[in-house]
Amino acid sequence: MPSLRCLVLDDSSFKRNRSKKVELLATCYDHAKHVYFKGLRMFSLGYTDGRSFLPVAQSALSTENKEMRINEASEVGPDTPGHKRRQMVQQKATLTMLELIDCANEAQIKADYVLFDSLFSSPAQIFSVLKKGYEVVCMAKKSRTTYTCEDGRKRTASQIYSSSKKRRCMAKYLLSRIMTTKDDDGSEKQIKMVFVHNRFNRKDFLVFLPTVISLDEQQIVSIYGNRWSIEIFFKNCKSQLRLEKGNHFLN
Repeated sequence: MPSLRCLVLDDSSFKRNRSKKVELLATCYDHAKHVYFKGLRMFSLGYTDGRSFLPVAQSALSTENKEMRINEASEVGPDTPGHKRRQMVQQKATLTMLELIDCANEAQIKADYVLFDSLFSSPAQIFSVLKKGYEVVCMAKKSRTTYTCEDGRKRTASQIYSSSKKRRCMAKYLLSRIMTTKDDDGSEKQIKMVFVHNRFNRKDFLVFLPTVISLDEQQIVSIYGNRWSIEIFFKNCKSQLRLEKGNHFLN
């Protein structure tokens, strides 16, 4: 069994529908529910060994689009930590993601893999994480992003799935292919793509993308499954800290 020392990255909605004066309050998009909400996003990095979860670093996220921001940041000195934090809140999540990984490096947290969902799975992000010394196990996007097949053709995950022979419907995974992804500077990396059933919709499929092609399919699914620990962390935060309307302590 491979090492389960993993860093996990994800964000969650922090709704502030009644707020009026919160700094950098914005209209944000909830990628899970596909709706807009008023508030911020909680972007967190955690560590898991497969049994427990430890939060490592986090940042609130507003938006880099001024038209979507309801309030702006207050004026603070340019050399203060407050100014740096406010700049971090306004930048793209892809940049914040790398800064949070840097925090883990500075804290000398040892991990083998970084886990994240399809929102951050562009080739540029994958190569950025690799350059920081970590391998990646993530969820791949089904369309838009293309990968190079053995025959040299470029295909999306959906095209690969539709053009390939699948295993039997009761198999633990449907399809596994070795592909090549390319960075903007021309760097290439072999990756493995593992297609599995979407348990919430048997007619749909999910694609796991590890950068370690020596891992077998069951290991890949098992490693990515540890990403769920950060979802439990978000749920506990919202419940125990009463961050969302509708979560109340019992009297």
